[in-house]
Amino acid sequence: MFDLIDPNWLLENTPVEKKVLKSWLKSGLFAGNEFSSTASGTPQGGVIFPTLANLTLNGLEAFLKKRFAKGRRFNEQGKRSGSHTTKINVVRYADDFIVSGRSARQLERVRIAIKEFLKPRGLELHEDKTRISPVRTGFPFLGWKFWKASNGAFLGQISRSSLKNHQEKIKHTIKHSGNMPTPALICKLNEQITGWTNYHRCSDGLWKVWSKINLDVHELLWKWARKRHGKRSHT
Repeated sequence: MFDLIDPNWLLENTPVEKKVLKSWLKSGLFAGNEFSSTASGTPQGGVIFPTLANLTLNGLEAFLKKRFAKGRRFNEQGKRSGSHTTKINVVRYADDFIVSGRSARQLERVRIAIKEFLKPRGLELHEDKTRISPVRTGFPFLGWKFWKASNGAFLGQISRSSLKNHQEKIKHTIKHSGNMPTPALICKLNEQITGWTNYHRCSDGLWKVWSKINLDVHELLWKWARKRHGKRSHT
């Protein structure tokens, strides 16, 4: 949702010992073998980022549900202007969240309210990652794509980007295995595949995805074996 968290807001509003919090905010980020120091805010990708994101966004759900509670109405600027009959639903994980409502017009008011909540924290929405769309069209969230089918069922499948990212990681592991013993490589791949599939094990259409992954891994390992051992035949 955003790249940086305002350290000053955190220091003034977070119930964490200031010395500890400052050390978190000064922690840098490893990218490959290179270390980057924190110049301002808290960079997304740092190991402590999810915790700090939760601390910063704590209260967002309550803020929105109170603002758009049943029986209240708000104008285009997000100000209360009478009665309203529709509430909203909010689901958040760290700095990723979705808000569902009855109409695009209502959700546009929600967007304004979210900006109001974020402003004191020095945060802004990523406009290119923030969109309003019908549930039937579908929306991405935490590596899945969710949508409402024509029969009314609410479905969730592994997103294409999540699958592609997983395939790239497997390919990278095999390509850069060097002289790693075969059993060690297999164990490392099993850890990656098991962790990823456990995360997605409740998704719809999982077996189809698993079949594709198995075929891809088989082809990659076959190419790796031929490159390492040549075209020797075995009987």
